[in-house]
Amino acid sequence: MQTRSLKWILWFGVVSTAVHFTHNFVEIEEYPSSSIPDWAVQVAIVVSWPIFTWIAVRAYRLWARGDVRGARPLLVAYGLWAMVSLGHFTSGNPDIPAFWYATIFTDVLAGALVLAFLAVAARRPRRRAAA
Repeated sequence: MQTRSLKWILWFGVVSTAVHFTHNFVEIEEYPSSSIPDWAVQVAIVVSWPIFTWIAVRAYRLWARGDVRGARPLLVAYGLWAMVSLGHFTSGNPDIPAFWYATIFTDVLAGALVLAFLAVAARRPRRRAAA
């Protein structure tokens, strides 16, 4: 049950960040300007999204295999990274359509769900799959 829940949480996060980061890349001028040049943000998107998606996939595979210790730090990293979307508010309030605005919060929700999953999983014993 835990593995299935983790799979859906991570899929939600991967889809949410894909949609949100694509919008960030394509419509970067719609977001409040900051001290970071737009081109640097676009490079960060192109580099970070695939890396953190790989981290999510790797963490899931480790968890599903029973390597909870190996998966935990990757899941923490992924959960915290998804919350970085709140950084949009450090330079003002983005003036973007409601759908795209909502993706900021779905990213944060995905990160919170990953961290909550870890907290709940730490409190209950993990059942081993039948051999």
